[in-house]
Amino acid sequence: AAPIRPQSGSINRCVTVWVYIDERTGKLLDVGVERTLISRPLALSFQSATALLDGSLESAEDPYLAKTNAILAVAERNLKLWSEYHRERNEAAKAREERLAARETVGQELYGNKRGRDDGQAGFQRTRGHRLVDACLDIYGYAMNGLLHRSKAYVPRVAGTGMDRLG
Repeated sequence: AAPIRPQSGSINRCVTVWVYIDERTGKLLDVGVERTLISRPLALSFQSATALLDGSLESAEDPYLAKTNAILAVAERNLKLWSEYHRERNEAAKAREERLAARETVGQELYGNKRGRDDGQAGFQRTRGHRLVDACLDIYGYAMNGLLHRSKAYVPRVAGTGMDRLG
């Protein structure tokens, strides 16, 4: 396998949504949005991220991979705590998890471990890499919705969705 390296280029100006998560309970303590500078992005496939998290991609000898693995592990731990906390208190989040679990079960029954692709064409997948990205997107939507609600900004909604669905 080719080594994982950041894309070429320099620093990137971006807008960052940041969150503070209580590491004991998973409760969201604070959120914000600010302009930031970040280093070059590291493009990981779901397969590479999962391999790092599972320990099947050796990272001890490569300091760059070791750092990436450490960041993924902390993000996974805290986002998993938040996701569990959120599902316990939000019926829509709980129902969404149940739908995803059902899709995962069907995908396992249809394809088993014969997945050769990482784009969903060979069945619905929920590897650790997929779960991490899903949790990031979920907390992003939740945090942004909260910030918009606090600032009393108008948020257009799809018919049939409410504040609990973040539609």
